[in-house]
Amino acid sequence: MLRFAYIALTFILVFKLSTINVLLPYPEYAAGETAQIIKTQTKLFKQKNIPAVLSVQSIKEYDSLTFVGDVLLARNVEYLMSKEGGDYPFKGLDVTQFSAQPAVVANFEATVPEIHQPTPTGQIDFSVSESALPYLKDVGYTHLSLGNNHSFDFGNDGYLHSIKMLENTFEVFGQPVGLSSNSLSLLDVQDMRVALIGIHGLLKFNIDELSQIFAYAESKSDIQIVYVHWGEEYALRQNNEQREMAKLFIKNGADLIVGHHPHVVQGIEVIDGVPVFYSLGNYIFDQYFSKDVQQGLLLSLYFDDGINIAILPVSSESSLSQPRLMSPEHHSAFLEKIALKSDSNVFESIKNGYIKVGGSVATSTKIAMITDIF
Repeated sequence: MLRFAYIALTFILVFKLSTINVLLPYPEYAAGETAQIIKTQTKLFKQKNIPAVLSVQSIKEYDSLTFVGDVLLARNVEYLMSKEGGDYPFKGLDVTQFSAQPAVVANFEATVPEIHQPTPTGQIDFSVSESALPYLKDVGYTHLSLGNNHSFDFGNDGYLHSIKMLENTFEVFGQPVGLSSNSLSLLDVQDMRVALIGIHGLLKFNIDELSQIFAYAESKSDIQIVYVHWGEEYALRQNNEQREMAKLFIKNGADLIVGHHPHVVQGIEVIDGVPVFYSLGNYIFDQYFSKDVQQGLLLSLYFDDGINIAILPVSSESSLSQPRLMSPEHHSAFLEKIALKSDSNVFESIKNGYIKVGGSVATSTKIAMITDIF
């Protein structure tokens, strides 16, 4: 009897210790679309410990680095692709027009389950067909983040199958819950080694693991960029939770922070010399109910004497789910609108569509060529 009681007590203690680090969602996000996904995430995902030594994947060299926001190839976007051709969402803007060999980073806002069924209108469990992935590759996408609240739309099995399908073609980084070696991707851009750190910021994460990820990234790279899923959906301005999280990333060594999830463009701030793009908004998506959800930002980065960032507004207002660069007049007006809700210290820089970090004051030649068309 005593032996049985001892075994039972040991089991209970082990169970408690194994669950003590379960990551609970921020209460302010427990509403709407986000809540449905968050309720199941901590039950489905087993947290991985970050190994003491992380392996470095093979690294391909690029001549620039491009960031876009949320990319969805499900629901009505899938319908448009079946009707107009698989390359339909990408016809409006060629991401390779700014350089010959860009690395292109997007937030992959969906799952690629083993058994695909088109997502019905109004549903938010986003299923992407494997047949859509070659089109994403053919137009130049190279790095996809799964650090978001839709990577578990079809449970843990769907998430693992997504990784299996995507990693054959793309560099996949970020995960739906917590942090691990999967959160990090290394790449060479020009003569700089860049670390991409994908974080799902709607769920709490372990601060010690965050520090460990950054310490490793700093030991292996020249520049550390956080690509983070955070903020309040459809809120046109960033909130204090985002700002405090940004400060945490910067404290740990972030050189640039790029956000997504709100589905609209938010403001830009510079904290301790580090640019924070709170939300790039939608890039390819099937939301059409307002102008704000059909507008976004594309960032084109070059590393000539510092970090040179071209800020390029895009819109799909006249072409459903097919973003394109804004016309010169809309481009200027949109950047001024973003500047008005941003850090006043970079007001003119945002209006000019160009932010530089470090190095001399002179504008990058490549950036000048891009912004000159506006």
